[in-house]
Amino acid sequence: MNPSDFKSQIFRTPAQWQSGLSSGLQILPEGGLTLYPRPAFESWLPIPIAGGKPAALAVDECGLIYWIGEQDRCLYRYDLVSHELDRLYCLHGRSAPATGRLLMNRFNFWMLDAGSRRVLVFSRETFQLMLVIEVIKQPVDIAVGHSGILYVLDQDSHAIFRYDTHGRPAGPAFGGAELQQPVGLIAGRNHHIYVLDRKQRHFLRYDAEGNFLGLIGDFDGIAPNFEPVMIAASALGNLFVVDGRTQQLHEFDVDGSHLGVIPLPAAVKSITGLAFDRRDDLYLSTDQGLARFSARLNFVGETGAFYSRTLDNGVDKSQWHRLALEADVPRGTILEVFYHSSDDTRLRGLVEAVFTDPNASVQRKVERLEALLGTKWTGPEKNPTDMLLREQTGRFLWLKLALSTFDANQKPVVRELRAYYPRISYLRYLPATYQEDAVSRAFLERFLSLFESVLYGLETEITALFKNFDPLTTPAGFLDWLASWLNLALEEEWPEARKRQFLLQAPALFKQKGTAAGIAGLVEIYTGQRPLIVEHALVSPPLILGKPLRLGLNSVLSATPIRGFRLGDSAVLGRTALREVAQLPEDPFQATAHRFTLLLNLSRTDFQKQEARLREMLNDETPAHTAYDLRLIGAGSAAADLYVGVNSRVEEYQPFRLGSTAQVGRAVAAIHGEKAVRLERNSQIGRCFRLI
Repeated sequence: MNPSDFKSQIFRTPAQWQSGLSSGLQILPEGGLTLYPRPAFESWLPIPIAGGKPAALAVDECGLIYWIGEQDRCLYRYDLVSHELDRLYCLHGRSAPATGRLLMNRFNFWMLDAGSRRVLVFSRETFQLMLVIEVIKQPVDIAVGHSGILYVLDQDSHAIFRYDTHGRPAGPAFGGAELQQPVGLIAGRNHHIYVLDRKQRHFLRYDAEGNFLGLIGDFDGIAPNFEPVMIAASALGNLFVVDGRTQQLHEFDVDGSHLGVIPLPAAVKSITGLAFDRRDDLYLSTDQGLARFSARLNFVGETGAFYSRTLDNGVDKSQWHRLALEADVPRGTILEVFYHSSDDTRLRGLVEAVFTDPNASVQRKVERLEALLGTKWTGPEKNPTDMLLREQTGRFLWLKLALSTFDANQKPVVRELRAYYPRISYLRYLPATYQEDAVSRAFLERFLSLFESVLYGLETEITALFKNFDPLTTPAGFLDWLASWLNLALEEEWPEARKRQFLLQAPALFKQKGTAAGIAGLVEIYTGQRPLIVEHALVSPPLILGKPLRLGLNSVLSATPIRGFRLGDSAVLGRTALREVAQLPEDPFQATAHRFTLLLNLSRTDFQKQEARLREMLNDETPAHTAYDLRLIGAGSAAADLYVGVNSRVEEYQPFRLGSTAQVGRAVAAIHGEKAVRLERNSQIGRCFRLI
């Protein structure tokens, strides 16, 4: 069977997967689907909680944990590695805060002191108090935008105030009528501000400038008495809200869809703070201590689903042939495939209306799709890699992929899906008598599809074999094999894109091997920075008699050490060492010949990570008779590694002027030529110059 007999529709790239609808699934950056990384309980942290139960919580990029003690109102920091506990600052005010918030970025650390109605701003380096913002009447929460703007939610005035990094107002307050009983806010994905309001029963969403974008989500759909009291956002943008009535932690998508409840340890009765670290692990301060939830673990029984938009083969009353999936389904995980096909144009219009509705959440769209297709799905086919579409299909095809796991350490991954059409099987090669009975025909077609899947795959690989020899199209697993054809060894830690670029440039670099351009190209691939190569013989050649130097006219010999020392002439007895052999002539080109300096724009930290393999590459690629010096000119380099015109420049040059920028005896200005100052010609001591 020739692969050109079929057409196919493919889901492989992130854009292709994003054309469908994902619920509880994450689209991978390289393409594909897997279960969304939802935090699962990992362990209790053995931290000596000081100052009482934490009223707020924060985790920095180094894993240091910060909190405010509810009793003594002091800021604490704990190192999980060294087990050191530091008390950084103690609040002074009227009463302990009922709520609080700790936030940080690269430079600043913000602390909401709700009890004293103020926001404190500290330096991240020294934790020295820099600013105090006290103009808010009743602050209940704070958030920091991506540009460093501080947002303060004031419950008394029902408004959100903005401040810059210097504590000055950064624009008018916003909120107004839609804020009725606000209790929290967070700066989420796409620079949006999400606000919790107990009266609204939804999330209120604003852009970074304070423009109201509408209500999303539905708290009444979760529980009639849902009472939001605290909010946080993960790095992926999902929203986590604490229900003050039940003390449960709920997770929401960025569009307000409810993703479920995060299971907590059974002993937890209350939550007083939540924060995420740079790995997106969740930390909760509870009445039982500090708990860590890992984003790399899974819930047992966690599920997610993908719905494709309408796939159209363009021919009425035609049949789709089969589905081929490239998937990793570890033990303890399940991949289920459902499908439905029809010629009903009305059904197609209803399904497409669900996908194009800009106001519906993912949760609502899934409900509408199941209402339209739920009773019509064929399946499920469990863990298939290649499956024949058994239903009498039509022009339109809809697919549903359901992923689930029952192992906390494993997730199924679907990397690619292909839908083949029209219906052409090996049954057409058999006599007509094998196709007369409908039941026998269907069985025989399914039986032959087993051989078709194997043989068609081999035929496809043979037909597309030429792609394996192109660095841009060869599979990732063939990159090392392709590099061996060129006698190259690819670094294991290189990303796939760099490996492909290296192989693509390899033929041109081979032609330039041993040259400055070839070495610079290799260094750029290894380090990501184009070096500057200085060949000393070209930039600093020795002086050679001839033109423009002529002996006796513009040059003289002042000594002749080449002939050795002679008593009374160039040596003094008792002071000059005597040698048995006269000094041999030196090659004037020796100091600069066959040597070059490679100037690399890297910091010392980055250079130390790559130095070993970089020097190994240079030793292999530089000509055997040459030597090189490797110098750094990047940020963090020593002061001796400064090169004028390369990584430094001279600015505001001021010439010497007598009486202005120079004084005789302190600064000397000298000129050459006929106008140079000479005592015997145009200067006299006592007139132009005075000895001091």
